[in-house]
Amino acid sequence: LDRPLVVGLVSWPGYAGGIVANNGFAPSAESIFYKKYGLLVKFVLIEDIDARGKAFVKGGPDGVDVVWSTVDFWSNELPTFVKGGVNAKAFMQVDWSRGGDAIVTDGSIKKVEDLKNKKISLVQYTPSHWLLESVLRASTLTVAEQNNIRKNLIFSQDVPTARAAFIAGQADAAVVWEPDVSAALGREGSHILISSKEQPNLITDVMVAKQSFLTANPKAIDAFVRGWFDGVKEAEQNSNLAARLLVENEPLFADLGLEQ
Repeated sequence: LDRPLVVGLVSWPGYAGGIVANNGFAPSAESIFYKKYGLLVKFVLIEDIDARGKAFVKGGPDGVDVVWSTVDFWSNELPTFVKGGVNAKAFMQVDWSRGGDAIVTDGSIKKVEDLKNKKISLVQYTPSHWLLESVLRASTLTVAEQNNIRKNLIFSQDVPTARAAFIAGQADAAVVWEPDVSAALGREGSHILISSKEQPNLITDVMVAKQSFLTANPKAIDAFVRGWFDGVKEAEQNSNLAARLLVENEPLFADLGLEQ
């Protein structure tokens, strides 16, 4: 590319490999991406789900060339893009969620069946929604009871808002992902009801791009994938660096603090 590759992220620890490979969010000639593969990368943080979709449709450099998704989220989202004339593809698996997604509840909810008649905050159609659906369907709740729970869902535009609703007592439970899981546990008496640790192959993060971009820029995509996984190796060997870069570049991680 004759400009930086623009990649849209949401706050999530599973992206540490890419952030380490780039030495932060800004394009850098000192990054693994550039020094090994000649690719400049610019990460942008987009928490709002609607804004994320619009940035992807617009494309880079003013929008994004590549954006985060998950298999469940993408399977629901892609048909809408296609109907709008945007053909796109998931081209890289980033990780599995193995504890990073969770249902956090107040003290009155001890088991999944206790979610009856409770208010639950989450972002619609995201992995949070998929986690909840999977948990409900595996429970002893009747179909009618499950449908009643669905009627009480409080949909937010982003995960921090869903977490804030729970902390403020506007919801009895929140389905969120890290770092908002840790933040949600700041509510007195709260606990994790269930997480992706118990279902480690349920949620997987991917990166997606328009088919036209993939076809026109195969070398840039190849460099991005290779550089990312070089960054994963570096992050695994230097967790302090990974944590520092998350804290320096993402406000939600900064709120938790470096040690946590």
